[in-house]
Amino acid sequence: MLAAPGGGAALVEGWSRNSRGAWIADVPTGRKLRFLPPWVVARAWKSDGSCLAVVTDAGPLGSVRGDPRVEFYGRDGAVVRRAVPLRDSEILFKIAWSGDDLVGIGFGFGHRSASANVIVLKSGAGAWVDTGFERPAGSLWPMRTLDDGRVALLEIGADRGSRVHVVDAAHGKVEGPIFDLPAGETTDEGDLSPSGNLLLAFERAPEGPRNEASHNPGFIHRAGTATTLPGPSSGTWHAWHAWLADDRLAWVEWQGGETTLKVQTRDGRVTSLKSWTNAAVGLDPSPDGNALFVSVLPQPDKSGIFEELVYLADESRLVSLGPPFSDRLHDLKYTLWAGPRTLARIAPGVVAFEDVDALGKRRFVLGSERNLR
Repeated sequence: MLAAPGGGAALVEGWSRNSRGAWIADVPTGRKLRFLPPWVVARAWKSDGSCLAVVTDAGPLGSVRGDPRVEFYGRDGAVVRRAVPLRDSEILFKIAWSGDDLVGIGFGFGHRSASANVIVLKSGAGAWVDTGFERPAGSLWPMRTLDDGRVALLEIGADRGSRVHVVDAAHGKVEGPIFDLPAGETTDEGDLSPSGNLLLAFERAPEGPRNEASHNPGFIHRAGTATTLPGPSSGTWHAWHAWLADDRLAWVEWQGGETTLKVQTRDGRVTSLKSWTNAAVGLDPSPDGNALFVSVLPQPDKSGIFEELVYLADESRLVSLGPPFSDRLHDLKYTLWAGPRTLARIAPGVVAFEDVDALGKRRFVLGSERNLR
């Protein structure tokens, strides 16, 4: 599920081992607007939600064409711009918008088999501009489009150090790094704040994989200074945190049998919102970062509650959503965001949109209420 910023439309994606297709769906009605056949290799909504860029090599009747390209669609599913082909001997596996320009990370093959490079498609242009920023394949990942429109990139160096760069798409170049972490620290694609001024990092477990840093203390670097803010404690899993608007950081912290949801402001003030016993708590921020979906399940082999809440960041308020959509373990039901105030309820054969302000009134994109019984 990839919601258009500002709402109105969402990309509903389907996965299998051999294909990845998608529907552009109208969020207010749940109506399917356009089918995008496999393969959808990469996709990104423009920051104002007016255009969806899709990297694809799909051909007619399920075939694959030999001309991978970027296609452009509006919220209504209509084509808004002529497709732009990819460069020869290159696969574009990640894209992000920077204002009206599109930034891509390409993987070269053939004579460039070991390279990943950053390229830019200027607004209205029909060809890609090479920034000259090239690194070993697998070492570059887009982090996010920042509040000022620049695209931030994460580079994992051969020395295991992490660096964050920014793309100046207007001038076709990569700047930075704005953060340069030593090998003893680890960060991930989702760890940069919306403004790009704060970066969450964890102490790396010695000689271990990145996820072994899960229980090591976290801290927050501030761009342009040597100062850090305290971050999640050593009882926080690396994946259970999310940046919200105005550079607020939410995370789930475990201490003994108690799980606590906390939020920290950009000046370091921490508020504990709610605690549960023997609970597994998941977090998912809304597309605009002004809300946070909170899912509470009992830990395996423990008794506990099922609960769903939304934290409204601007109001600093935690709101219960009533009876949970997922009310038993392993029921294959889960929830994502389809818009700033709209949830996507997903189950086998089912995708439905439900507004936080009108719970229970679902618009089915796929399936029906009968499929949920």
